[in-house]
Amino acid sequence: MSEKVKIVGICGSARHASTEWAVKLSLEYAEKMGYVETEYIHLGELNLVPCVGCMECFGWHHPADAEHPVCYKFNDDAELVLTKMMESDGVIFGSPVYTLGMTALARIITEKCHMFGPMSFTKFSGRMRNKPAGVITGGGGEYAGQEPVLQDFNLTFSGIGMIPVGTWPNREDPNPQACVHGGAVSGIDARSIYSRENLSKAQCRTTPPTQGARNEHTLRNLG
Repeated sequence: MSEKVKIVGICGSARHASTEWAVKLSLEYAEKMGYVETEYIHLGELNLVPCVGCMECFGWHHPADAEHPVCYKFNDDAELVLTKMMESDGVIFGSPVYTLGMTALARIITEKCHMFGPMSFTKFSGRMRNKPAGVITGGGGEYAGQEPVLQDFNLTFSGIGMIPVGTWPNREDPNPQACVHGGAVSGIDARSIYSRENLSKAQCRTTPPTQGARNEHTLRNLG
């Protein structure tokens, strides 16, 4: 293969903590495929303003003819994220569970992705179609809201034509995993639930480090 594919990893946490660690682990293993290059974006470092539904990015009563996908109302850093997504061959998006949902930062980006959807009247409509979308979401318990976050992301990505991907096992990272439907992982057995590597085997307080091993299998397979 002469050209590499590009995977963008996006962390939707304001903290430099476990979600960042998880997204970077997935990207690391994506690169080990040999034909993949990756880029990492941390939303907590950007200026992002919530969508107000003005529909200007849809081309509704507005030309929406900018070179890149932008928020015409606030001109925030959504342009950077959406452009990187559009120019990539696939996306890995991570968010911790906040009150049984994705973070506000992640929600801002997923809502502004609607300019890629079928209701948009602009040249950006359809630009994310058929690209794989991997989701990582971690909670403090085995069932702590990961499922609704995973579902919400996957519905959003399906709505703009992307293909949600799972974490199928392989010889290097076989079952059991934390989840096969996506990167739904848990810090339930972590030594410190809010530590940066609370999802890892190294920070697991049990012997053997069962939950940490399952988390790592899942994250690597997603990549």
